[in-house]
Amino acid sequence: MNHNWPSKFYNFLISFSLVLLACVAILMGNHSNAIAQRYSNTAAASSIGDSPCLVNLAAKPPSFKPSTGTLQNANQSFHTDYNRLIVEESTKFGHPQGSTVLIVSGAKVTFCHNGKKVDKPISELDIYHILKAIGHQTLGLYLTLSSLAEQGIYDLQASFTVGQSAQTIEEYLKDQKQLLEAALREVKAPDQYQVLDKQELSEIKASQEFFIQKSINYITQVLNSQTIDISQLNEYIHEVAPYIVQGVNQATTAQLEGLNKVIKELKPEEWKSPYVVIQTVHQARYRETVIQYFERMFNEPQGNAAERENRIVVIEDNFDDNRALRLLASHIIDQKIGLAFFQDPKRMQRDALSDAATFWLWEHELEIPEWPSTAVRN
Repeated sequence: MNHNWPSKFYNFLISFSLVLLACVAILMGNHSNAIAQRYSNTAAASSIGDSPCLVNLAAKPPSFKPSTGTLQNANQSFHTDYNRLIVEESTKFGHPQGSTVLIVSGAKVTFCHNGKKVDKPISELDIYHILKAIGHQTLGLYLTLSSLAEQGIYDLQASFTVGQSAQTIEEYLKDQKQLLEAALREVKAPDQYQVLDKQELSEIKASQEFFIQKSINYITQVLNSQTIDISQLNEYIHEVAPYIVQGVNQATTAQLEGLNKVIKELKPEEWKSPYVVIQTVHQARYRETVIQYFERMFNEPQGNAAERENRIVVIEDNFDDNRALRLLASHIIDQKIGLAFFQDPKRMQRDALSDAATFWLWEHELEIPEWPSTAVRN
């Protein structure tokens, strides 16, 4: 008995399905292309190179395998064409007959509309950064001391590396205390929170001053005892955690109010088929604040990763506007491909191999090593 027949049958089924899909795509090509043309959210620019947002989008496509032969040339030709289309698509952004594009970074909104480019700073972020800095100091203190304790280092005279130099734990804590004492004086200064009204100013100053003083008191306690006591560290974190949450809430309010003010000034009622590219400093967080704002504005419900993206596109760990525009252009082109070939504009926003991978994983389920449920995470 041939035990491989199920696998051969499934391979035949996949091959047949792909051939059938190709035939359907050819037969429906004209119809799909017409739909894709209507679906496109960007109007064709009257000429290439008129976008107010662009500096230089030309880029030589990297080399792809196969490394030699006719197929290598064919594959490279595709990537050359794809790169050219990205450049052409990008020239439409902000063009008088093209889409309005907003590039949103941490501190400003770059607005490309009707042939003009405007940078609008988000002024309310001053308080956001102040509150974030105060919270980060506490997080850094906790991570450093808990890491030393995990290594069995408790004596404050022990040395460890900070940056590129070594210092004792005592020296580190004294430096942190001086920073906090200076921060406390700065927070008390009357000109630190100019964007807030008197009631908001009073509430924030009182809570943050108390928060910083708690941290100063804890460091003093550790310096006096000359040892890291984990129970004292956990008690300190328990005391200040509510103030960190309060600071996060206040910072979020400032961020969204500042962003909303800028967006209103940019007159959304005049935008043309808009797109937003959101630049993030690291891996895009689930329910990220700015993403939530524009999802509400455009009524785009949350989804999974790139699958959610239509008018809202996220670029991670990058603040280069040209790369942001290349990503947006690629996003639009991929949606056209997905609609033309798969009748699904978001098909290319998930891995092209995903369906086949799901099938393979199901077929070979018993062959895949399984991580033991009793394993302990290090």
